[in-house]
Amino acid sequence: MTRPDSLLFEGFARGLLVIAALSMACTPDDEASKSTNEDTGSHHLPAVELPDAAEVGAYAAATRDDQITTPSGQPLRVQTWYPADASSTEALHTYNDLIEGTALDGAVPACDGTRPVVMFSHGNGGMRFQSMFVTEHLATRGWVVVAPDHEGNTAFDLNSDRAGEHAIRRPRDISETFDWLVDELAAAGGPLEGCVDPAAGFAIVGHSFGGYTSVALTSATITSEHASTCAPGWLCDDTAAWLEGNPASDPTDLRDDRIWASVPMTPAAYELLAPTLGENSVPTLILGGSFDPITPMESQVQPIFNDLGGTKHLAEIDTAGHFTFSDVCTLLPTYEDCNAPFMSLEEAHPLIRGMTTAFLEKNAGLDDQSDTWLPPAHDRVRWEDG
Repeated sequence: MTRPDSLLFEGFARGLLVIAALSMACTPDDEASKSTNEDTGSHHLPAVELPDAAEVGAYAAATRDDQITTPSGQPLRVQTWYPADASSTEALHTYNDLIEGTALDGAVPACDGTRPVVMFSHGNGGMRFQSMFVTEHLATRGWVVVAPDHEGNTAFDLNSDRAGEHAIRRPRDISETFDWLVDELAAAGGPLEGCVDPAAGFAIVGHSFGGYTSVALTSATITSEHASTCAPGWLCDDTAAWLEGNPASDPTDLRDDRIWASVPMTPAAYELLAPTLGENSVPTLILGGSFDPITPMESQVQPIFNDLGGTKHLAEIDTAGHFTFSDVCTLLPTYEDCNAPFMSLEEAHPLIRGMTTAFLEKNAGLDDQSDTWLPPAHDRVRWEDG
């Protein structure tokens, strides 16, 4: 089975590295320097009437870039988006000194109340800022959004020989980055003091391998016995080999019970996830595209949905491709997904944003727009409840 994202994202990585080399020739690289959630229905702020879920909120999106070391010693580069006062005048942030988004660089956070937290996991060979159309959007609506670069699995350092390690480590990256958020960034005296309630837990959103990561965090226990027999599924052999070389990690329970909502976009690795999908109890919205050849609906997205336990919803977007659920076509528009007959980003991104935002805000106890967005009144969306 072809590795999801691998060949396409490797080309994406090469393109970004060329941009990076040109950028660095002109400008020096100046980078900014598991308790249980008992209340899975936490209300972070009093319910208010928010703009339509696809529209920007009352805040300016702001962001910061940190290099951290997780409690287990893993170095990670982390992007954090958060709400700032709409009158803030800071310059826009440039991600990796390459690409400018719509988020202000280091603006003072609006921590007048605790904010819901969503963690984001990028795709195989992607990067923490690959889906700004969602992460920056949520910050304008009062969310704190945190995304680590999964070291060794980004566009800048992709090492496919470490795929088995990444299958196990990626979910831990997410859990430990949330620990860092609570223990350092949002702790007393920290820059986001007052913004985060540690007991409220977090939601998880991920794309492709990040979709796998999202599902693994709510349902997966991985064993070498299953990984060695689930081939030819992507990740099976690699994960079996890694676990055999790391017997102390066999089996590995990847679940984090602080998670209260999950949005896997085009999730991968059904074969590896299959044995424990039924153990999920976290409300989940799975998104997929009918034109996606990398994590196809019929062999990946639909089977994950079918076997997943708990309250679940599936939205299949007709003519959406794999990279429609990211900003890849904005960052480097060389993929098939970026042109007709694939759905345009101008149509797709508000649709994806609206469904994701409405689902998260409903489960966070914020303004409930599920009547208009879950499912959306759109003739290209096939909706299924489970």
